[in-house]
Amino acid sequence: MLSTSIGTDLTLDQMSSSTREALSESAEAFSVLGVRDTMTYDVIAAANPSVHSKMEITPDPTFAYEIAQTYALRFLQKRTIDPEIPIVGLDVPPHLPGVEKAVIHFKAKGYRFANWRCITRLTDYDLLDMGHFE
Repeated sequence: MLSTSIGTDLTLDQMSSSTREALSESAEAFSVLGVRDTMTYDVIAAANPSVHSKMEITPDPTFAYEIAQTYALRFLQKRTIDPEIPIVGLDVPPHLPGVEKAVIHFKAKGYRFANWRCITRLTDYDLLDMGHFE
């Protein structure tokens, strides 16, 4: 079984022909393919329509895991981030339509934004060194 997620900013057209071919061949080799979102489902199905029947959308298993808050609180304290201020994790490319407008809207309501993949002008906190339990 393969479980994968494409993310928010990738289409089949952006892949090289060798990558598309490798994706198609890899998908063909599995008896069950678990994907976490419809975007991933659509990309893999477009790369190899014959695997459509063996793909299933499966939820992210981390949502079922209860994380001890002590790790997160320690992480925030090290960075002098107030845990009482609501923080939104910005895990989408900032150039997508509507993202900047949404950030401005929620910042006006007192929210702060963090990113753990890259530094952007829209985020208040750079959490690139954040671990899995923080």
